[in-house]
Amino acid sequence: MPIQSASATLTATSTMTPITGFINYAQGILDPETATIKAQGRSRWGSVRSWRTFTNYSTEFDEIRWTAPLLDLGSVDSFNLKVTTDSDGTVKLRIYVSETGQFAGEESEYLIEDGSATISSFYGRYVYVTAIITGRELRRFSVESNREFGVIKLTNINTATLSGTNTARVLALPRAVSGILDMDIQVKSITAYAVDLYVSSTATSVVGIPVVVSKSATSPTIAVYGIDNQPRDAVVDVTLTVLNRMVMNSGSIAIIQ
Repeated sequence: MPIQSASATLTATSTMTPITGFINYAQGILDPETATIKAQGRSRWGSVRSWRTFTNYSTEFDEIRWTAPLLDLGSVDSFNLKVTTDSDGTVKLRIYVSETGQFAGEESEYLIEDGSATISSFYGRYVYVTAIITGRELRRFSVESNREFGVIKLTNINTATLSGTNTARVLALPRAVSGILDMDIQVKSITAYAVDLYVSSTATSVVGIPVVVSKSATSPTIAVYGIDNQPRDAVVDVTLTVLNRMVMNSGSIAIIQ
């Protein structure tokens, strides 16, 4: 599946705007010599009570807030993001995801901070990403969507050995993922059980019906039910189609397989 990408074009100047939902930011000053965005300074007199006690002149800087061009993934789906920044300050990312593209309050908003190691996948079609830099210069800012998936196979899992209850057994994944797209459960064997029905032509059964309880990336849960709709334990194989792990480090979001 093709990967949509966008790079921020560093071409505008603006002043600070208060946060009131989604804003397409271009808050910073373009330096034409370096083609980078510089933070806007706020000058003040320092330690001044009177002219006689003047000691120094200092400069503070507004945060740089810069929004990358809109990403249109072409359809509503789950996806990851790869974000690259190069700056001399700390970076936070505000990510806005919409199914309609209106960005009029229907969008979902996420704040991703440096050091985040369990970033969940996103769901929608249209994406804006705003970089917030507490520093003096933004040299690079690029955003790419990614729908590449991996497969995890768990075999010969006795659900009785899993945490949780027999109505929601939690699978232990061998690696962290950002999202689970699909879970395929195959019941391999189940201990014969007495059918819990008032009227039944069969006293016992070895039929197990697998159920996906939750596709949570951190705690996927499953269950197995008998033909009497009672929860049972069984030996199962599970195949998961997953989106790979996302982490944010040094101001950038990377995808780890």
